[in-house]
Amino acid sequence: WLESMADIEQLDFEVMIPGHGSVRESKEHLRQVIGFHSALLEQVENAVARGRTLEQTRAEMQLEAFKKILAGEDPQAVKAWDDFVPATVERAWLEAHRRLPD
Repeated sequence: WLESMADIEQLDFEVMIPGHGSVRESKEHLRQVIGFHSALLEQVENAVARGRTLEQTRAEMQLEAFKKILAGEDPQAVKAWDDFVPATVERAWLEAHRRLPD
């Protein structure tokens, strides 16, 4: 996913229409999403390297700055964030342990 977003960032465009959310007038939103995913992955990998459980990993995540940027005060976006982030942390944690379900 990160590689795909990096490839998209290299394209020449001025307007981005994401799969959800509002139309974006620059690449800045894409860069913020890349930063979020990179930070999440790095934090999960560090937690796994320290032997943290999934619950410990979730508790240690430091992503609030990205939540403010990406979800803001929009109640729908905040709910989506609150549903999406724990599942994404779990997926990254399982992937790091090579325990992905079939």
